[in-house]
Amino acid sequence: MSRILTVLNFKEKGQKFEDICLLESLLKLPLSSHHHEKLKLKILFYRGSEAEKTIFVIRAGESVKDAYGDANWFLDIGEKQSFFSFLLTSLSRRFMKKKQPVAIEVPKKNICDDAYINLPRILQWRRGKLAAWLADPPLTTVGRHAARMYAERLISDNLIKPEMLGDCVYASPDFSCVQTLDMIMQVVDPSRKIKIRIEPGLSANYKGLTKQKHVFVDADEFHAQGILRVDTAYKPVTQLVKKLNLSKRIEAFKAMLLEHPGKIVILVLNDETVNEILNSCKSTDMKSEKVEQSNEDALFLHTFFVKMVGKQWTVMNSIVLP
Repeated sequence: MSRILTVLNFKEKGQKFEDICLLESLLKLPLSSHHHEKLKLKILFYRGSEAEKTIFVIRAGESVKDAYGDANWFLDIGEKQSFFSFLLTSLSRRFMKKKQPVAIEVPKKNICDDAYINLPRILQWRRGKLAAWLADPPLTTVGRHAARMYAERLISDNLIKPEMLGDCVYASPDFSCVQTLDMIMQVVDPSRKIKIRIEPGLSANYKGLTKQKHVFVDADEFHAQGILRVDTAYKPVTQLVKKLNLSKRIEAFKAMLLEHPGKIVILVLNDETVNEILNSCKSTDMKSEKVEQSNEDALFLHTFFVKMVGKQWTVMNSIVLP
């Protein structure tokens, strides 16, 4: 067994050992093709269960709801769409999915100048209209700029490199989470090679909001919102466990991350899901001196660094970058 572990160590160092002759010389025994396949399976299992990754668990930036609560910041915008505008919107949605649907301007009526400056100027049409934007709002102007500055700081402090991320990053379906991650990735990966994968079950609001029709934006509709890197071919793992509670959905997602190709995983989530993930980390066998930080209220863009070794997650540190 010690010789097998030696082979595994060589593999971890990047050495190729698929050659049967090399295996035979290291293990001091002849290998039939049957034994060779069994050994490869054991090695894959060993590497899959012990691969070490760093998880960036990031709380989304400031959304309109964070700034204004449940107030109807849209005011009477729902009453201002004429029949002709509605018809154009419907045709755009049905026949021109890849083009931007009819946009609507956020009215300034009854809003003080300071508050208006922090609101997005234009919102693209989406299913659910007013109710959808109120329940699942975008980032404020401050939130968008803060996300970009945050990404620039990650790069300048050498905390992240695009080649370490594999081919994807992850977000819950909350619009502010996807928008935050898109702003970050515009800086980290301007070539758009790294895709955003949306996991519906990672939203704390998932079960409640899906009782209302068309609240979350579907993966294939983000293009119309100016978010161009969403992976529309991805099949969410949490979709299979959508009837389970949030903690069970998180466990299913964590198991899937064992197969993530990069050394670093980025997750952008709302505060409730962040806290749920951190609570699940505290129950592991491995301890951290800074685990108590998970009890703090998550600030906007508050980032927790989680060490993942196999199925065990440990909170190592947390930062709030200016």
